[in-house]
Amino acid sequence: MIGIKWFDKKDIYSIHKKSLELIEEVGFKLDDADLLKKLKGFDTKIDLSNRSIRISKKVSEDFLTKIPKEIKLYGIDPKHDIE
Repeated sequence: MIGIKWFDKKDIYSIHKKSLELIEEVGFKLDDADLLKKLKGFDTKIDLSNRSIRISKKVSEDFLTKIPKEIKLYGIDPKHDIE
């Protein structure tokens, strides 16, 4: 495992908190109309005309609990795989 640390825990928390605010207040463009329709049932604000979405902090935090804590990046040659 690569052990590079650019930020301390306080910095990471600040970035996380600001990211959630931006996702909720500004949102982002999502060009997948089918996915936008599926996300409509959650606590989201969706504009299908310009394919943008804003997601509440609560929903974002819930989604984050469902992703794996670790991932493996595969290189063309297995000796370049990163776990």
